[in-house]
Amino acid sequence: MTFHHWTIILLLAFVVACTERRFVHPDYILADAHSSGSRVAVEESGDRVVSAGLDGGLALWDVRNGRLLRRWKGHRGTVNGLYFLPGDELLVSGGWDGVVAIWDLRGRARSQRHTGVPVTALALQRQPLAIWSGHEDGSLRRWSPALELQEEQRLPGRDRVTALAWRSGRLAAADHAGNLWLFDGSDERKPRHLARLPAYLRTLAFDDQGKRLFGGSWFRLYRWNLADHSLRLLPTAHHGIITGLHWDPVSGELFSISRQTDSSVLALDPSTGKTRIDFGRHDLCGADVAVSGDGRILATTSDDGSVRIWKLDPVRGTGKAR
Repeated sequence: MTFHHWTIILLLAFVVACTERRFVHPDYILADAHSSGSRVAVEESGDRVVSAGLDGGLALWDVRNGRLLRRWKGHRGTVNGLYFLPGDELLVSGGWDGVVAIWDLRGRARSQRHTGVPVTALALQRQPLAIWSGHEDGSLRRWSPALELQEEQRLPGRDRVTALAWRSGRLAAADHAGNLWLFDGSDERKPRHLARLPAYLRTLAFDDQGKRLFGGSWFRLYRWNLADHSLRLLPTAHHGIITGLHWDPVSGELFSISRQTDSSVLALDPSTGKTRIDFGRHDLCGADVAVSGDGRILATTSDDGSVRIWKLDPVRGTGKAR
């Protein structure tokens, strides 16, 4: 065998070694859940998952066997926010049609509010319980659990709200101009301006204490320490825009999903951005990621229309990479 042949063999072996990925496969791949997935949520108990898509449809799934429990039309257009309410028997959703709605698990609307402006993001405030909606015109609205309007204001630039997060009395809001704002209770009408970024953030997540705030960008994580206002930009193994972040208080990991040139699902070290667990890739661009309150269930959705579910060991001893 000639030197040229050996060189080709070694190069091929190198490529295979570099491209081989070891990851934890999902327990369920629920194909064709939607024409294209946009949002996913897991109830606190981890027994059910709800998903939504660009066509406004919602679907409820049984985590024990991956069975579809219910499907219904929730919105006219993309669902941009989705949560189980505490108690796990009601859902809240918000869509591009400008509707914020409360649903029971049979798909029946308990309450609906037509805001007249597309809903572009939702955040769930847990104490006291309230729902924040962000809108295409830069407005923010706070709703009671019965969808009574409690407060309304606009971000200073009046640019489209692209992401919201709430934790421990703090509300973070990102807008389409790349601004990041923080309402921390000191003056609810005057948010603190945290940053003006080169590109707008698609997702935000606090840690469980509300002391650190994370935002998704191309390839990397922004991390703000809210005690000293310091900012770090953390590299990750993502090769596209991070569009979904979810903090898991059980493991202290930050779950992420990305899109454009990537569709990876990862558990990240929040201090370094390094991958702790690789959960593989969707077939098309990633959309959203969620984890149950007890850290047992991970769920994702993407442009491929599937919902993927992993059953996790809270101490992260679950599954074998393969």
